Amino acid sequence: MENRLIESGATRLSKMGSSNDPALSLASANLRYHSASEDHYFPIQRVSMCTIGRSTTNNISLDDRLLSRDHAMIRCSSSGMCEITDLGSSNGTSVNGALISAAVTLRDGDVIQVGQHAMTFIQNNQAAGLIIDADADRAVDVFPPNSLITALSLNIRGYVNLSQILGAEQLDLLMADIAAIAGEVFTRRHSWKHQHQGSAVHAVWAHHDDWLLARDLLNIFDAIAEIQLGVRPLQKRYHLLRPIAFGCGVSTGHAMLADVAEAAETDFDALCSVVRQAHQLEIATHTTGCDILMNESGLTLLAPPLENGNLPALCSVSAKNMPEMLRAYALRFDQLSGLSVVISRSSAKSVSGR
Repeated sequence: MENRLIESGATRLSKMGSSNDPALSLASANLRYHSASEDHYFPIQRVSMCTIGRSTTNNISLDDRLLSRDHAMIRCSSSGMCEITDLGSSNGTSVNGALISAAVTLRDGDVIQVGQHAMTFIQNNQAAGLIIDADADRAVDVFPPNSLITALSLNIRGYVNLSQILGAEQLDLLMADIAAIAGEVFTRRHSWKHQHQGSAVHAVWAHHDDWLLARDLLNIFDAIAEIQLGVRPLQKRYHLLRPIAFGCGVSTGHAMLADVAEAAETDFDALCSVVRQAHQLEIATHTTGCDILMNESGLTLLAPPLENGNLPALCSVSAKNMPEMLRAYALRFDQLSGLSVVISRSSAKSVSGR
């Protein structure tokens, strides 16, 4: 199955919803704007993005001489918060009358001006109060032994083919660029350690307390989306015919961090079996045909637990060097939006009851 960037969908102007479209009420936010003598609405899901410009490759493509081909982008995180960024357009992007020079967080009712079009940002009620950001700036240098951690392994698909196309020197440069993009994302998303190794990038989130697992899972979902978005320009830079695609493994479990911290500086796989399992799950995505495999613990350890009806499908997986069959959740990238909503809602109730 072909990987694709996590997006709000391939919806184009001709397919924009009307104000009574059920999809609009289910979205985290909506954009309302006027074009071709009628109002249009575009739904923005969690862990997604919406691009605006003249080019038909954008989610919202408008015939507007003041718009650049790729003008602006709105990205929605797993928590439901949206940010708008100008993509280096000729005439700029304004929010409530002020030109923006960096990413700006959008609030309900904000008016976005792109070219000759004014767009109103509508934040749905379901996003309010669901942001899991407790202790986001808390130090993460020291953790007690047997800490609960989650590891992410993100591996390039078609690495051998890329080697044949680019050659060793260009491939090394490509991987260095990917590692730099991923490293910046992992740091911003509060990972404890991260490393580039071969065709993969790995990161670990160490949870201060079991209940913070939810916040860190949402950070991991955002990291996956942001890395895919960040590497998009590399396709053009390295003259590749296809977008750079990834498979992901996510594993949660307990690790004796104090015993392996020194070894992890030289060999990331030595950190613990949790990291190795994430890598094995990523390998298994090739045979299962999914984008992400996530071990059972990642969701079953959540407090309060998710209801069975809100859990994705479980499957049995195996991979090279995997000692035994594992039960894991098989996910497509576009399923992260709905899962983020479920985790946020459940965890918001837990936080309010603490």
